[in-house]
Amino acid sequence: MGGQIGFHPNTDMHGSVFWFTARLKKVNHITALTDNLEALTIPVNTAPFEKMRLTASNKKLLLAEDNPINQKVMKKMLTGLGFKNIDLAINGEEAVHRTTKNPQLYDLILMDINMPIIDGVGATKLIREAGIQTPIVAMTANALKGHAES
Repeated sequence: MGGQIGFHPNTDMHGSVFWFTARLKKVNHITALTDNLEALTIPVNTAPFEKMRLTASNKKLLLAEDNPINQKVMKKMLTGLGFKNIDLAINGEEAVHRTTKNPQLYDLILMDINMPIIDGVGATKLIREAGIQTPIVAMTANALKGHAES
């Protein structure tokens, strides 16, 4: 663009001052600018979200999560995705009880890994041992590299 770029120490404070120059063409017509901006607009495809909302509206979910804040966040997110029928289990034991009491009730189980009484892994094993094949999605807040190694 026929310009320059550089930096120098900031004598008044800590750090550096970065600068650049660029040679730009003068735009004579505002329509040229708006035409170019319209050409750069990326169309948003909402079809997948609509399909998700339609599919989710008649599905029954079990959210197994012990943390009250996470419960609220997850319920809000799931509701935004279109899920209307969400049951809550506050620990692994309750998740197993709710699932085995009525094996055909849930279309999906979202299972926190770290919960009291029975953790998510133990609860999943008990649900599978009961012969229930409902899809179970594991969730954890410990997704950082250090957590995985411990």
